[in-house]
Amino acid sequence: MADPTLTSEPPLPRLLIIGAPKAGTTTLAAWWDLHPLGFTAPDKEVQYFNVYHERGQAWYRRQFRGMGSAQVGCDASPGYLYVPHALTRIRREIPEARLVAVLREPATRVWSHWCYFTALGAEIRPFHEVVADAEVGFSARGVDYALFSRYLAPLREVVDRFGRDQLLVLFTDEMRADRQGVFDRLCDHAGVERAPLPDTPDRNQGTFPRSARAQRLLQQARAGHWPAGIGRRLMAANASASGPPAADPELLDRLRAIFTPDLGRLQDWLGRPLPATWGATQ
Repeated sequence: MADPTLTSEPPLPRLLIIGAPKAGTTTLAAWWDLHPLGFTAPDKEVQYFNVYHERGQAWYRRQFRGMGSAQVGCDASPGYLYVPHALTRIRREIPEARLVAVLREPATRVWSHWCYFTALGAEIRPFHEVVADAEVGFSARGVDYALFSRYLAPLREVVDRFGRDQLLVLFTDEMRADRQGVFDRLCDHAGVERAPLPDTPDRNQGTFPRSARAQRLLQQARAGHWPAGIGRRLMAANASASGPPAADPELLDRLRAIFTPDLGRLQDWLGRPLPATWGATQ
């Protein structure tokens, strides 16, 4: 017998985690899925409003199949924050959406983002070249990681469309230091009753290849689809057992020098102190 709590056509999500990449959005989305009234799309980064909008709203709704009629759906696509036309589409299609942005200390966010793309095989530049590109303010050879750590302008774009009340801004530091407190704030923002957050490990810890060039060649050759699992075994053999290496403190300091002038303005706009790990004036 069909479950009467399931709708034939899932409703649109009401909770959207819009950014920032590599700041804890995967973990936050996983937490939401643990709430009795929470439902996170199984494919975490749906990217409907920035990449797949031409597929139509019916396709978007299907990404939430299995959601109960009383549940609040969550779309965690951290690219939305940086794409103004995506924000405009959200405003048009889900005007009452509750939006969440998670911010991480800018320099370490760049490092984590670079590690992620290197693990994918999409990045072969050494990190010192990424830092040099950030210092000149232009990246001609790949992803401009620094752009995703400049939070103030994108947040203003959100508020211009939705107002301050519809946006909850969290810090990665808060998620690490006070899991339940952050979850309570998320529940309040989404308009659901608070619930205990089970003690679960953080998601998306990440891997790192022994050879970035080999990883890129394997990805380009679609090694994951090779017969008998040969390609997957090669990719696993290229993965470092210890995960991403530690970042060079000198390179992180060079990045922090780039972002520091922005932090005071961000802090003033948010109306609350940035975490001490950011090095901003309190």
